[in-house]
Amino acid sequence: MNSEDLLSSNSPEDFEIRATKNLKMTQHLFFNAIPLAINHLNTNFVELWRKWAHREDEVQALLIDVSNKDEIIEQLRRNLKTATEKRDEHYSVSQQWKQRTIELSTLLSRRTEKMIGTSRTSRPQNH
Repeated sequence: MNSEDLLSSNSPEDFEIRATKNLKMTQHLFFNAIPLAINHLNTNFVELWRKWAHREDEVQALLIDVSNKDEIIEQLRRNLKTATEKRDEHYSVSQQWKQRTIELSTLLSRRTEKMIGTSRTSRPQNH
């Protein structure tokens, strides 16, 4: 029986049964292989913890970045709303000016027609 047989045990009972069959291998595992495995697990845990902490920092930075972008998007929405309101106001004012221009043009045309009509009627006629 070798160390792989012991390590491939499916349950504590299975490990115990196999360990009692080969005491020398069990001693080897307890004094050498298991401490090495624990040390390896601890090293892996420390490395994984470091990576997790780094990832957590990255996620926090991304959250701050997204939050800042949300603020920028909200500011852009407010600016767009203001610009739309101003555009609508300018359109309304331009329509009022257009209407006023039409009214003045019509009034000017009528006065011009009256003046032309008045000057024609006041001219002496040559027969």
